[in-house]
Amino acid sequence: MKKNTSFLSDLFIFLLILFFFLIPPFFAPQISENNSPFLAWHFPSRQLIYALFAFSLYFFYRNRVLSYEKRTINKIFRFPLIFTFSILFFIQLIFKFISISDNYFSQNQNSMDFQANILLPDTFFTWFFCILNFLFSAFFEEVIYRFYLPMSLHSFFSQKSQENKAVFVIIEIVCCLLFAFSHLYLGFLSVLNAFFAHIVLRSSFFVSRNIYCNTAAHFLYNVISLILL
Repeated sequence: MKKNTSFLSDLFIFLLILFFFLIPPFFAPQISENNSPFLAWHFPSRQLIYALFAFSLYFFYRNRVLSYEKRTINKIFRFPLIFTFSILFFIQLIFKFISISDNYFSQNQNSMDFQANILLPDTFFTWFFCILNFLFSAFFEEVIYRFYLPMSLHSFFSQKSQENKAVFVIIEIVCCLLFAFSHLYLGFLSVLNAFFAHIVLRSSFFVSRNIYCNTAAHFLYNVISLILL
C-alpha cells in the first residue's frame, strides 16, 4: 500500500510539472520586436521562484539517483565542468558559424528576429540581473531536464528499462527532444543547439552525478552565448 501511495504521489507531481513547466514552452510565442525576453534586464523574480522550486524538487528526490561517495574537487570540476563547457562552447561556435555563412539560416526570419532582439546589459545592475537570470534558469533547467525528468521516467518504467535497453534509450531521446523543442520560440537553430547541448549535459551528469557542476557549465555557456550573439 505504501508503495502504491508513493507511486501515485510521484505520478501526481510529475503531471503537475508536465503541465506547468514542460508543456507551456511549446506554446510560447515566437520572439519579435515587441516580444523578447532579452530587451530589458530586471530582477528575475520568476526565475528565482522556479529555481527555489527546482531546489526543493532536487533535495526531495536526490537520494533516489545520486551516490554519495566522496569526490575530490578536482574530480568533480576538472573533467565534467571544463570538458562540458568546452564542448558546449564548441557547439555554439559551430552554430554561430552556420548562422552567418549559410544562406538558409542567415535568411531565416526566426534567427534574424532572435539576433535583432537582444539587448546586452550596459550597467552594473543590468549585468547583475542578467547573471542572476542565467544562473537561476540554468539551475532550473538542469534539475528539470537532466535530473528530474529522466529520473521520473526511468522510475515509472524501471522494470522495462532494466530488461530492455531500447526502453532506456527511448526515455533518454524523449527527454532530449522535450528540452530541444522547449527552445522552439527562439528559432530552429536554437532547437538544434539545445538538442546537442542536452546530450552533452546529460552525459556530464552521468559522469559527475553533480547537478551543480552541470549548472555551472550551463550558466557559463549561456553567458558566452549572449556575448557571441
